[in-house]
Amino acid sequence: MRRRCLCSLLLLLSGLFYIPGYTYEARAFSPETYINEIKIDGNTIPLSPPAFISSGRTMVPVMFMAVNQSIGAQVAWDGLLRKVSVNCREHRIELTIGQKTALVDGQRCAMDAAPLIWQNRTYIPLSFVAAHLGGRVQWNSESRAISINFNY
Repeated sequence: MRRRCLCSLLLLLSGLFYIPGYTYEARAFSPETYINEIKIDGNTIPLSPPAFISSGRTMVPVMFMAVNQSIGAQVAWDGLLRKVSVNCREHRIELTIGQKTALVDGQRCAMDAAPLIWQNRTYIPLSFVAAHLGGRVQWNSESRAISINFNY
């Protein structure tokens, strides 16, 4: 009897710490458009998995920043804080899942879109990150193409 009461109490207490939506994962999320490639300094780079557009913002998988030689970023993930750090071109950008504020070289900066986890991958806002790394981002609405120029 005592063991059953203890188990019931533990089950009740564990329910108190459940906070719906805490994970900030985009479960009911549906991208508007997929982007399969991006031009960086004139070179076409395939994206796998693809980037996507949601609410007018292009979101790229964070690993795109690391594996792409044109960008060459070092990316670190802190699972406990749900934070990704991008070190590149003498800049450090820290983004937290679900938050529209980032740290860029130690300064707080507002973003239009929050980083998110979708299909077990972390996605970050391309324009924000590229601009803070010194790139110019262009969107061609007719061809639905993105280009980033770091050499201007």
